Amino acid sequence: YSEMEKYIAASEATAVRLKNLSDDMFRYFLAFGGSELELHLTSYDADTLFDQMITEHILLMREQGYTVEVNIVGETFSDACVCVDAPYLMRIFDNIFSNLSKYADKETPITFLGTIDSENICLQIKNKIRENDCAESSGIGVRTCERIADAMKIGFAHESIDDFYITRLTFPYTEKKGDDDIVL
Repeated sequence: YSEMEKYIAASEATAVRLKNLSDDMFRYFLAFGGSELELHLTSYDADTLFDQMITEHILLMREQGYTVEVNIVGETFSDACVCVDAPYLMRIFDNIFSNLSKYADKETPITFLGTIDSENICLQIKNKIRENDCAESSGIGVRTCERIADAMKIGFAHESIDDFYITRLTFPYTEKKGDDDIVL
């Protein structure tokens, strides 16, 4: 490598370390900070919002060698609106997919299930836990998700059943009446 390439590689590695450190500090603050989160809740078209937030993550997981199966049961979410703070919701999805990269078994598909009933949209992510996983978890990411979800009044649940880890997000929704107050 030339000196310039070495310098660029070292600079990139330093930038990644600093980003990871700032992300860790942010997660710690969210998980354990005593102050209320300053939310900017906005009504979004649920179909568009979830598509934009999740599709990129799924593509990245597939690039990393994971199989991701997506199943939306029944109607799409096109007639539904959810009221969330989009940057904070993206934090939740970032944490979920980061944990999938750390702990999911690549040999078993990750399943992503979306359902809608008369009151809620439920998004469930299920993965097999990687065997002989020595990655340690501080639990800060999950606590961060819980705190953000609680502040936005959406449900966040997680559980381990046998060798599988299941995460569920539950969003109360309203039916679209017009596009005047909805961010698409």
